[in-house]
Amino acid sequence: MTVIQELDEVHVVSDLHMGGAEPDFQVFDQQELLVGLIDQLRDRPKSRRVALVINGDMVDLLAERVFGAPRYFDPDRATAELEAIAGRPAFEPVFDALHRFVRRPGRRLVLVLGNHEIELALPWVREKMVELLARGQAAARGRIHLAFDGAGFLCRVAGRTVLCVHGNDVDPWNFTPYERLREVAVARTFDRAAEPWTPNAGTKLVLDVINSIKKEAAFIDLMKPEAEVAARLAYAADPSRAANIAACLRVAAKLSIDQVGRRVGLLGGAAELADATATGPQAIPPNDAQELMTRVEQLHGQRLSPLELISEDPMAELGFWDEIREGNFGAAFFALAGFPKDLGELRELLQEVMTDAAFDPGQGDKTSRALGELVGDEIDVLVAGHTHFEKHLDLGGGRLYFNSGTWIPLMRMGPAHLGDQQTFENTFELLKTGTKAEWEGEGLLLRRPAVVQLTAEAGGGFTAELRRVERGDDGMRLQTISPGGGA
Repeated sequence: MTVIQELDEVHVVSDLHMGGAEPDFQVFDQQELLVGLIDQLRDRPKSRRVALVINGDMVDLLAERVFGAPRYFDPDRATAELEAIAGRPAFEPVFDALHRFVRRPGRRLVLVLGNHEIELALPWVREKMVELLARGQAAARGRIHLAFDGAGFLCRVAGRTVLCVHGNDVDPWNFTPYERLREVAVARTFDRAAEPWTPNAGTKLVLDVINSIKKEAAFIDLMKPEAEVAARLAYAADPSRAANIAACLRVAAKLSIDQVGRRVGLLGGAAELADATATGPQAIPPNDAQELMTRVEQLHGQRLSPLELISEDPMAELGFWDEIREGNFGAAFFALAGFPKDLGELRELLQEVMTDAAFDPGQGDKTSRALGELVGDEIDVLVAGHTHFEKHLDLGGGRLYFNSGTWIPLMRMGPAHLGDQQTFENTFELLKTGTKAEWEGEGLLLRRPAVVQLTAEAGGGFTAELRRVERGDDGMRLQTISPGGGA
């Protein structure tokens, strides 16, 4: 295995989502803590080889509309949008701290591509990011590593092989078409037109649904996971968005069937999952896939709304991808389109999704299981982001999995909000009309800025910790979160 670099320390954060000109569109609000962490890492002993990895979604180009309405993919305006983000008071201190970091010898800044910033993979946008961070200093440029090709960032710490990936490439709604990004770059270089861009379902959901109702229902931007929760809450908050939501569902069904194998080829390193004859849980029998696609096109042609697509088949109680893995292709589309018909069913859905396990760092989830199955045994530590849920898990055989969570608020509903129907109706009304301060007062918002820290100790020792960044009496402090989820 080719390892990019031997390091003494690797510190991983992710999902900052810096972006948005208007306060309503800005969800990152932990500048002081993040700047404190970056400066602390910069000031580690000069003899230490220290890497800071921002493991995807450092910026959020889907939140940008200062140069016009946001686009699914915007190679023309991305450099201007990126420069605007870096210059805003809400985000400039972070870019300044990162510049100070890369000026220091022995430091390395690693940026991994996320699904809200895919334009960064284009050469001219990539160069703009380097300019904003290095600011004309050649030595600083050499300390910036951009992992924008889908392979993630690979290194070694105290003899352990570490792989950092964003994690969206095992998410059917949000996989990144790296080959299409390359085609766009080549077309621009050769001064010819590129094929029209087809967004994934997650991008369509953000732009066509979530962004359009943020001002009236700002809570929608803080809901995870998008497929199970955000789309359904968006419909409940504003049923007039049904057509847009239905379009997202069609994209999810059509694109993921075609690309579910290719999306993770670089992570596995062995099998080419795009082969329709491949074996394993992700393989799609071509005849069944074609049958599903034919049915999807028929429904699309009938212009049916999500509510009209609800199936009485009990299999629709399962999630879309559970159906795909089980081979129940005829029921899969209906499962994804099976939106709650009323607030009672919405409450039941939230009770299933907003479980303690989802917010427990010691409990696995779909992303941890999917990534854990894809990487080879030679990976000792796997670090992901994307889900916004911090995790510290033992994969067995001495292997560890981490998720570095998010630095934006996370919506949480528990028994106090879902306990009975009247309570939930009151909660839902507060979500639609309240402010972040009111939500926080009611226990609906969590702030869990986290960092995964992998450290080589004296004598060949190794520590791997999930730590939460908190405000202390004397400034920033780091609170270790155990594998079982406790502090």
